[in-house]
Amino acid sequence: MSSSRLLQRTLWGTPLGAGGAAFAVLVLYVLGNVPSRSLPIVAGAVVGGAVWGALAWWSGGLAAPLASHILWTGLMLLLPPKVGREVAA
Repeated sequence: MSSSRLLQRTLWGTPLGAGGAAFAVLVLYVLGNVPSRSLPIVAGAVVGGAVWGALAWWSGGLAAPLASHILWTGLMLLLPPKVGREVAA
């Protein structure tokens, strides 16, 4: 059984439905980032979790949100935000 089938059978098949399960996972994702006590990290978790949850719900699987997360993480490692650093003119 593929991981996306397992996800569909475990989360999507709950009384919450697909949208409710995506929202529950979003809340858990944000709560997992709250201990960082960093507003940008928590805000990023809200936005990222919503996007990746919506992708999982829309696509019905894990491939789209996983690919999106890998792409985002790779871009953040290659081109980190310039917050708090001096920008060359």
